Amino acid sequence: SLRSSGSSELGTVLARLIPSINFPRPSLVDGAELTRPAQLRGLSPDQVLVLVNGKRR
Repeated sequence: SLRSSGSSELGTVLARLIPSINFPRPSLVDGAELTRPAQLRGLSPDQVLVLVNGKRR
């Protein structure tokens, strides 16, 4: 699904595949544009735990 989407941005593809995930665009103040924390089901990024291959990242 990722390759066939044609998008070069992972956040865009995930938002299409998983309707409950959101990657809000930060304001362009103080270099914050380098990170885009995920919001899942309306929870703040501090309340979301991401596991990669079963390991906390």
